[in-house]
Amino acid sequence: MRFKDLINLPVFTQSGQKLGQISEVEIDPMTGQILKYFIKSNNLIKKFLEKELIINRSQVISLSQEKMVVEDSVIKEKGRVLQTAQI
Repeated sequence: MRFKDLINLPVFTQSGQKLGQISEVEIDPMTGQILKYFIKSNNLIKKFLEKELIINRSQVISLSQEKMVVEDSVIKEKGRVLQTAQI
């Protein structure tokens, strides 16, 4: 997928909970691989109350033109920037 196809792509957990949309990615300049995905909530209230969600590439279960599905473990803690897997 191209970078522009990832921005605003919906993100769901494997159990079906919508987390938001991809707002940005971090790319390794040496390899060109995506290291992290930054997710913003769609809910206006959540946008102001919660920090950005950071998902490491190792937490991604699937990625298609329609959505990204991530492990359920990324939502164990709310209200913080979450990184549950190290690269």
